[in-house]
Amino acid sequence: ALGQVLENRGDYERAIEVLEQAVAMQSGPDTSPADLSASLTELANCHFYAGHYDVSESLNRRVLAIDRRIYGDRHPHVADDLINLGAIELNVGRHSLAVLLTNGATVGRIRLQRLKTAPEDYVAALERVGFRVGSKGPISRDKAREAMEWLRDRWKQKLSTDPACLILAP
Repeated sequence: ALGQVLENRGDYERAIEVLEQAVAMQSGPDTSPADLSASLTELANCHFYAGHYDVSESLNRRVLAIDRRIYGDRHPHVADDLINLGAIELNVGRHSLAVLLTNGATVGRIRLQRLKTAPEDYVAALERVGFRVGSKGPISRDKAREAMEWLRDRWKQKLSTDPACLILAP
């Protein structure tokens, strides 16, 4: 809890210290893998926000392995892990890699692209998954909200019938 408070305040270096202690305590044989995963996720996020992308990526890959073992491949925690890995890809400039993401991670990936400075990337990402924006420039907040709702509905519908993955090339 203290690590999260420090993270929320933007004190990433102190949060990292606290979260590393929590991870060390939760890494024993008689501890909950879900608790360890949650602490590792917070630690990875702090490293990400502090600009330590290599460390964050390594931690997120560890979290992904734990969550897949606990929950299986088609679980929201796994989608969140893939979103986090996709965010690292975007921030370190590995845009040329095609990233395999579950449908749940698609929403997060597109949200990340909206935050980029090139609105055409966001529009292109929405169009790749079938949402017609209508303009190539910046889109309104209402249109963005409509797009996110459309993606959520599409994800829920597809997940109930076909949990296949989408490939979104950056």
